Amino acid sequence: MTQAEFDTHHARPVLGICVAMGFTTLLDQTIFGLALPRLRDSLHASPDELQLIVSVYSIAFGIALVPAGRLGDLIGRRLLFLVGLAMFSGFSLVGGLAASAQVVIVARVLQGVGAGMINTQVLGLIQDLFRGDAQARALGRYASAGGLAGLAGPVLGGLLLALTPVEVGWRLLFLVNVPFGIVIFYLALRYLPRRRRSNARFTIDALGLLLLSAVTLFSMLATLQGGDGLLSARSCVVSAIAGAVLFLLWERRYQRQGGVINARAACRFWARA
Repeated sequence: MTQAEFDTHHARPVLGICVAMGFTTLLDQTIFGLALPRLRDSLHASPDELQLIVSVYSIAFGIALVPAGRLGDLIGRRLLFLVGLAMFSGFSLVGGLAASAQVVIVARVLQGVGAGMINTQVLGLIQDLFRGDAQARALGRYASAGGLAGLAGPVLGGLLLALTPVEVGWRLLFLVNVPFGIVIFYLALRYLPRRRRSNARFTIDALGLLLLSAVTLFSMLATLQGGDGLLSARSCVVSAIAGAVLFLLWERRYQRQGGVINARAACRFWARA
């Protein structure tokens, strides 16, 4: 099947899959806010644990973006999308069946990693399959889905919690992802394009990715930390700036050695977003 034939026959269902998963993974960033009293009462979670349940998803999501994008270039977007979807759905099941706040926190971290992997591949697929005005419209639909998810999360979460018993409601916020994820996994297997591996030389800048992840982590912590947090917002900002300086210095050295710099990949990602 030629690229033109693929675009004609499959680009629309691929966009539907991408928009659906963009909506679902971004919905999970906002839907748990109203569930915190239920989580506290059900799992006897401490205030610090409740803060982590809310925040670690977004932190893991942000950290996963650039490394997952680079790996998608290396081994294929379809495979990374499916791995991310399996993580997101599988750890939704773990979170929904959790008996302790610690298990919920771990599940939210790994959910966030999976969600970050998915969204990076979504943006890459849109760039690969659409051109010109069609690409702008596809990105607009993805962005609209994200905005709608932010608005719908508290509303849908509140309705589900209001209509279910105390012990059940917060678990359903996790568990509804599982059947949805299974359906999308089947559709992704059927419709997402397989790409032949490129003969071009790929390199993974492990240190650069580590530094970039640290910058992302401290930048996000600066917006999430309260006055009683382990690190103050000021400490997080200083750490993020120091990490950014080290990252740029390392990337200049890595580029002189012939590597493909992560700064360029990061800029391409945020330009798409």
